[in-house]
Amino acid sequence: MVLPLTISSFSPGLGTVGSPVTINGTGFSSIPSNNVVRFNGISATVTSSTPTSLVATVPIGVTIGKITVTLNTITATSAQDFGGTLSISSFNPSNAPPGASVIISGTGFSSLASQQTVKFNGVSAVIASSTTNSITATVPTGATTGTISVTRESFTVNSNTEFLVQPLTIGSFSPGIAIAGATVTISGTGFSSSPANNIVKFNGISATVTNSTPTGITAVVPSGATAGKITVTVNGITATSSDDFGGTLAINSFTPTSAIAGSSLTITGTGFSSVNSSQSVKINDVNAVITNATATSLVVTVPSSATTGKISVTRGTITALSSSELLVLPLSVNSFSPRFGAAGTPITISGTGFSSVPTNNIVRFNGIAASVTHSTPTSIIAIAPTGNVIGKISVTVNGTIATSNVDYSGALTVSSFTPLKAQSGDLITLTGSGFSGTVADQSVKFNGVAAVITNSSSTTLIVKVPPEATTGPISVTREATSTSSPLEFLKLPLEISSLTPQAGAVGTSVTINGLGFSSSNANNTVKINGLLAEVISSSPTEIKTLVPAGATTGKVSVTVNGETTISINDFNVINLKINETTVPEFYTFGDTNLSATIELNNINELDQLKLKVKSISTNEIIVQPLVFTNTQNVVSVDIPSTLFTDPIGMEVTFILYDNDNQEIESVPKYVYLKYQASTNVHAIPNLVFGSSVKDYQLISIPLNLTDAKVSSVFKNLGRYDNRKYRLYSYISRNNELDKNSLINVGTGYWLIVKKPLEIIPGEGTTVFVTEDTPSQ
Repeated sequence: MVLPLTISSFSPGLGTVGSPVTINGTGFSSIPSNNVVRFNGISATVTSSTPTSLVATVPIGVTIGKITVTLNTITATSAQDFGGTLSISSFNPSNAPPGASVIISGTGFSSLASQQTVKFNGVSAVIASSTTNSITATVPTGATTGTISVTRESFTVNSNTEFLVQPLTIGSFSPGIAIAGATVTISGTGFSSSPANNIVKFNGISATVTNSTPTGITAVVPSGATAGKITVTVNGITATSSDDFGGTLAINSFTPTSAIAGSSLTITGTGFSSVNSSQSVKINDVNAVITNATATSLVVTVPSSATTGKISVTRGTITALSSSELLVLPLSVNSFSPRFGAAGTPITISGTGFSSVPTNNIVRFNGIAASVTHSTPTSIIAIAPTGNVIGKISVTVNGTIATSNVDYSGALTVSSFTPLKAQSGDLITLTGSGFSGTVADQSVKFNGVAAVITNSSSTTLIVKVPPEATTGPISVTREATSTSSPLEFLKLPLEISSLTPQAGAVGTSVTINGLGFSSSNANNTVKINGLLAEVISSSPTEIKTLVPAGATTGKVSVTVNGETTISINDFNVINLKINETTVPEFYTFGDTNLSATIELNNINELDQLKLKVKSISTNEIIVQPLVFTNTQNVVSVDIPSTLFTDPIGMEVTFILYDNDNQEIESVPKYVYLKYQASTNVHAIPNLVFGSSVKDYQLISIPLNLTDAKVSSVFKNLGRYDNRKYRLYSYISRNNELDKNSLINVGTGYWLIVKKPLEIIPGEGTTVFVTEDTPSQ
């Protein structure tokens, strides 16, 4: 009877590579090679067989899965999984102290912890958890360095490498001292790689662990840590450092809080060394000599170059700073600048013993607190406050006060002066603030004229009115700062010397000449026979005003600062007024009479007309009657050409008489001489032949030329060619002109010509040199 191919069981349920496994069933071949056996798909060698039993060796690489037997294309499969090969591939960590957890990786493990055992170099360990490929076990107490073994059923496998059992030790730590919050590195063995599993204490005070490995821990120094041992506890086992941690380096206080150079200072704190040379002390960065030291106090000598500031103690690479500053005496205010100023002015205070921290310096101006914006041990910049600041400046540092020897003067102001009017040589008292008690520290001017100061204080100045003074404000200048009085000073005498013209119609501009006038129009009150007139311009010696509507003939008065002066002569208000005169700008030799027009307000008021001609060159004056015609209010006249004899020009004025024989004059007009192109009056004469520097001639053409190009003015010399003639500006020999350059009236030029020839510059007009044209 032929039985079916079946697998009923196999034993053992797992194995190691090469170990035998007996497979029970039916239908097997008695010839081993006819039976194909696979462990989870991997072929295995069959070493013996009967119809009901096979023996096969576990192949390499077997994993958990079914066992199959194939015979003549028929396959039977086991109902149960083969547990695979029992092996240890690795473990982690590779070293740890007793009590630490180790993860063993491999194959053939059971997910039931009780179905296998683990030993560390022969010492049984507790299995915390397991899967088919991983076991977590605790390093047993008493374990020593060696291989790890796993036993399941009758099979045992060992790790290829040894597990290093480390004791929990502290070998060293660095730094040996620190400030609270600093990190300390602890070196040793047996630490946990999980920071939370390491309990670190500094002399019994718990610290935070920020990082850890089996051989190193980084911990933060806790507040209040004192000198003593460092301990590390892992899994209930504690290791203690052989050396003491020096504690936190800190300065708690120092006494005294102010001292002079060379005096002793006691610093109290923690983390100091009893060996002087193991630490250094600085006062505001200046090294101090330590004369005595313990773990909690240092005695030092204040160095000669020390300044006010914080104290530092350095030990190794750690530095601790005092929370407050040592005031190095003497605290003094030696000077300040500027010595006056308005609120908001930065004031620089110079002295000694100041704090380098602005807020540690309390500055007051006459008791009023000021803001400090910058400070060094010898200088403070404070902002002048508002209020009554005239008085001493004080600086307070650490409760010590220093006061300036001189007063701060406050804002520079002139609030008033008395008397309000005076003559030359009189004394005037100025009242204000910001003045100096030293006369030479300030200057006073009356409307820009310097005055002599005879006496001074911080609030008053007594000055003498200078002879050249005129009516206007009084100014005080101190250290490049100036201020002026709110009112004008009236320089006496206030007087009117003349009126020009002495007669005019409504709207006529009248010039009042005299003394003591204000330069401000608004400060001069002008009246014509009691009627207010508009002031259009003013200076200390001249006022221009307009005859107001409704004005009548009478005296002219000027009032300045309550003082009034009256003209000696009347101003005659007439009904005849000249609105405009039109006169030709030029006349030419050979011209006949020149035509001019005069526009009036009312032709019916005109009785007669005269012409006044004044020579510009000789100031000769000719006055003669003129015959006129009119069209409505426009008068036309002919000016005889015989009157125009001046080589430069003439000043023309018309004199008009009304029906009451009162006269008015027109504004003078100038008529200049015009030269034709052929006129040689202004010709440049024959020039010296030459070819060297000494032969250059300095020339100037006193005409406004119609064509001022070099090529036109010097056309007699031909095209501009510097081989024939050369022309330079008088300013520089590097500034040579060319044919397109323009000749400016009255300007000097250097000219040299090779062939002498008279030069006629061409058509142009004369120029009248006045105060408005000083350069011509």
